[in-house]
Amino acid sequence: MTAAHAAGRQRPLLPDQQPQRVRVAAGAATLAAVVAAVALRVVGNAPPTAASVPSGALDAAATAALVVPAAAAVAVAVTTDDDVERVGLLAVGVFAGLTAASAAATVPAAGAIAGGGALAVGSRGTWTGDWRAVRRALVTGLVLASVALSLGGAVGVAPAFARPVGSELYLVGVAGTVLFARPGRAGWVVGGLAAGAVLYAASAAPFATGAAVLVAGAAVDVSGALLAAGVAGATAATVGGLCARNVPAAVGAATVLFAGVPATPARAAAVVLGVSLLAWATDPAPGTGVGVGE
Repeated sequence: MTAAHAAGRQRPLLPDQQPQRVRVAAGAATLAAVVAAVALRVVGNAPPTAASVPSGALDAAATAALVVPAAAAVAVAVTTDDDVERVGLLAVGVFAGLTAASAAATVPAAGAIAGGGALAVGSRGTWTGDWRAVRRALVTGLVLASVALSLGGAVGVAPAFARPVGSELYLVGVAGTVLFARPGRAGWVVGGLAAGAVLYAASAAPFATGAAVLVAGAAVDVSGALLAAGVAGATAATVGGLCARNVPAAVGAATVLFAGVPATPARAAAVVLGVSLLAWATDPAPGTGVGVGE
C-alpha cells in the first residue's frame, strides 16, 4: 500500500470522539431519509407504479426528509467544539424544522439556511494556503450559492432566473465534489459509467428523463451534459471514499447528490449537511477530520 493511499484511509475514531460519532451518524441518517424520499417520489410519480404507492407513504417520506436533516444539523451543532459551526448548523436545523410546523417560516428559513450553511462549512478553516484549498473553497462556494439562489427563487424573494441558475451551480458544485476525494480507478470507472447512463437516457428519452430529474432532483432547465457531469463527479467521490474506507466522505458526497437542487428547506438542509460532512471528512488540517481526501 502506498503512503498516498494510506493517507486517504479513514482514521479510526477514538473512544472519546463522541462528537465525530454523532456527526457520522447524523450524516448517515440524513442520507437514508433523502434516498427513501427520492425513491418513493420517483415510484409514486411513474405511471406504471404510481397507483401502488399510498399517499401516506409519500407524505411520511417527505416529512422525514425534512425533519431528519433538521434534527441532524442540531445534533451536530450541540456536539461540535467549533462555535461558528455551531451557530451555522443551529440556524439550519432550527429554521428547517420550523417549516415543518408552519409554512410561514419558509421565507426566513431560506435566509437562515443559506447563511447558516455558509458559516457551518466556512468554519472548517482550511480554505487558504494552497491550490487544493482554493479548489475546495470554490466547490463549496458553488454549492452554497446554489442554496441561496434556489431557495430564494423558490420562495419568491429572488428573480425568476434564480431557480435555473441555482440548478446549474448546484450541478457544477456536485461535479466538483470529486476534488475532495481520491477516486482511484474504480471511482473514475463507475463515475464514467454513471455519466454514460445519464447521457444515454437523456438522448433516448429526453422528456421522461427531464420529468424524472425534476421529480427526483428538482433541477430546472439543465442540460444532459451538465447533469451527467454532476452525477459522475459525486459518484466518483462516493466510490473513492468507500474504496479509501473513508465512509463519512462517501456519505457526504452521496447526500449532496441525492438531496437534489436545494430549492426547498428539506433539500437545502440535506445539502448543507452533506457538504459539511464531506469537507470535515476530507479536511487536510491535522486533527480536524477523520480522513484526507487528497
